[in-house]
Amino acid sequence: CPSPCTCYLQTYPVRANAMDCINIGPEPVPSRLANGTEILKLYHNNISHVPADWFRGRAYTRLQMLYLSYNSIRTVDPAAFRALRLLQALYIDYNDISELPQGAFTDLHSPQLDISYNNIAEITAGAFQGLWSLEVLKLDNNRLERIEAQAFAGLSNMRYLHLAHNMLTTLEPQTGLRLTHLYLDYNPISRIAAGAFRGLEGLQILYLANMPELANIEDSAFANLHHLRELYLFGN
Repeated sequence: CPSPCTCYLQTYPVRANAMDCINIGPEPVPSRLANGTEILKLYHNNISHVPADWFRGRAYTRLQMLYLSYNSIRTVDPAAFRALRLLQALYIDYNDISELPQGAFTDLHSPQLDISYNNIAEITAGAFQGLWSLEVLKLDNNRLERIEAQAFAGLSNMRYLHLAHNMLTTLEPQTGLRLTHLYLDYNPISRIAAGAFRGLEGLQILYLANMPELANIEDSAFANLHHLRELYLFGN
């Protein structure tokens, strides 16, 4: 195991070979990985930028989970994760990302992407371009005020979208999605208009809870949600 990292067999939540390189600086990314490493944790390394050449090389191609949480990341090169073909989950939560330029994660193959607890205020069209494999997207606990209508265009496999604890006041219709779970609780939304969930006919679980500003839900706001099983409106 490369010093000063720690290598071990992780048994929960998945059984896999893990390598912890936590608070190791000044070189936060090891030059080599232990044989068979499937999980790499890089917490608390004061990383501010993720360049394109960090996760290259044969050893990185076996990674299934990559943790970049609890750093100071502001920017990520779009090609940074291109080589991680087997990646199942990428965690960049608890960082300082404030914007997502077009194609920010173009070459990411992971079904799960966690960008919660950052400083993102807006999501523009094309921000998640090319993430065909994405199933779970966590954007909760940011500073989101606006999400453009085509912000999630192309994410036809996404099922879970977490937008709770943001600053959203309106909902823009999102077409072409097959979401089953949508979390919008703890946002200052005051009105749910008819057609707000147009294009989301597959929704099964919808959270609109703990939004004290919510004063108006128009007739037929949920008319197209034929598969909805659970609707949460408590705390309003």
